[in-house]
Amino acid sequence: MSIPPRDPHCPVAHLRPPRNWINDPNGLVFHDGYYHVCYQYNPSGATHANMHWGHFRSPDLLTWEPLPIAL
Repeated sequence: MSIPPRDPHCPVAHLRPPRNWINDPNGLVFHDGYYHVCYQYNPSGATHANMHWGHFRSPDLLTWEPLPIAL
């Protein structure tokens, strides 16, 4: 069952960083009761520069929690 988003332009069951965009999600693993996924991310802007690895976790593959930058 989906929960309606607060913002009609916001996906319900889709990874979305705190700001800007994500690229190349990788490393889906299950550890200690959570699914984890990392992704390329530029926290400073919407360009392909200054890349970091962002990190999300989820208990159910529907509800995602953003975590601090991994690398």
